Amino acid sequence: MRDVMDFARPVQLKGCRDADAYVRGAWGMKIGIAFGICFVSFFVLAFTTQNPVVSYLGAPVVAVALTAFILRRKRAVLRRRFAEQTLELSPSGLVRADDCAYVEMAWSGLVRVAQQDSAIPLAGLTPGGRAYAGALNAARADVSLALVGNATVTPAPGAPRGLLMAMDRATGSRLARGQQHVGLSYIFPAEYEENWTDGVIGAWVRHYRPDVLP
Repeated sequence: MRDVMDFARPVQLKGCRDADAYVRGAWGMKIGIAFGICFVSFFVLAFTTQNPVVSYLGAPVVAVALTAFILRRKRAVLRRRFAEQTLELSPSGLVRADDCAYVEMAWSGLVRVAQQDSAIPLAGLTPGGRAYAGALNAARADVSLALVGNATVTPAPGAPRGLLMAMDRATGSRLARGQQHVGLSYIFPAEYEENWTDGVIGAWVRHYRPDVLP
C-alpha cells in the first residue's frame, strides 16, 4: 500500500465508529441516567399524587421510558457525529473536523504517538451535556492511541457550548468564546481507521514523519 499510495494528493477519511455498539455498551451512562430520572420522578409523583404507591411503582416506569427515549436521541446524535467527522491528510499535515472543533496539525508540529486519555471532562456540564459527553466518552473507550502535536484548534459553527467549555477547562483555551487555540492537541486515528498503524493513516505518518512512527 505504501509503495503505490500518492502522498502528494490529499486524502479524506470518514469516521468509522459504530454508534449502536457504543450506546449498547455504555452501561455506566445508562444506569446513571435511569437512576437520576427515577430519583426525580419519585419526588415529582409523590408531590403531585400524594400517593406513595404511585410514586414507588410509577418512578421506575417513567425512568425506563425516558431513559429509552434519551438513549435513542443520543444514538442518533452519535450516528450523525461519527458519519460527519472527517480526517484529511495532505502534504501540509492533518485536519480533523467534527461538529465541535477543527484541529489543524502540520507534519512539523507532530511530536509523538502515545497513549492518551480521550475522556471529555464532565465537571461543570449540564445534565444533558453530561449525558452527551458520557456517550462520547464511552465511544472513545477503545481509542486511546493518539497523534500528539502542536495544532490550531478552531470552534466549529454551532458547536455544543458545554463541550467547548469542557475543552477550555482541560486546555486553558477560549473556544467557547469563539477564539482559536494554538497549543498541544490530540488526534485519535482509530476514530477513522480501526487498524490505522497498518492502514492509510499509518502510511502517511511514516512517509512524512518516520521518526514518529517507524
